[in-house]
Amino acid sequence: MLHPVPPHPSPAASHRLIPSHRIHRDITTLTTIMSTTTRPEKTYFETQREALIEEICKAFDQVLLNLNHLNRSLEGLAGVGQEFTEIEALWSKFDNVMSQPVQPNDPGSGSGSGGEGAQ
Repeated sequence: MLHPVPPHPSPAASHRLIPSHRIHRDITTLTTIMSTTTRPEKTYFETQREALIEEICKAFDQVLLNLNHLNRSLEGLAGVGQEFTEIEALWSKFDNVMSQPVQPNDPGSGSGSGGEGAQ
């Protein structure tokens, strides 16, 4: 007579675990197999590719350092330029005053310097 298969393992079946020494032996065997079947040495293409990738990474690092240096220089330059805004405003006012035509106060005396020299 056939017995139906229980949906869950019986408590007796759960005691039939794999012993730890057998697991250790299986892991050791797998490790040995994996170490003997490792990849062969890298090909010329792979070594050259890795060297070029490393060189590119170093070049990007250098570019980043140079961009940071440029940014600091530009910030310093902008700071120096802002220090001269007041001086530029003063010279602009001076230029505006000097570019206006001179208007004599007394229309009969002329420029003023010629009349004083004759006396």
